[in-house]
Amino acid sequence: MFTTITNGNYGSLCVDVTGKLMISSASSSNLEALLNSADSALNGTIQFYFGYIVGDAGYLVYDQDGVGISNVIRLQGITALGLEDFTIGLTGILGGGG
Repeated sequence: MFTTITNGNYGSLCVDVTGKLMISSASSSNLEALLNSADSALNGTIQFYFGYIVGDAGYLVYDQDGVGISNVIRLQGITALGLEDFTIGLTGILGGGG
């Protein structure tokens, strides 16, 4: 499932990703390669994977139940992400500062 984030209720995005997020240090050449890397990384403990495609966008991939990719969120214009950026970004989206 692919999700587009637009103005609306972001409450379901409030999760603690500490120890659950893997950020790729290399770019992917296409979506299939990124999803293959994400699927390999998502192991039940790691539930979130961030990667990016050169010339495209960043993608946050989520595994809700430990059996494979549950959701993919395309983040236009985002090519790098750190845990602190993720936390601040969601706080800002939710109107809590940051």
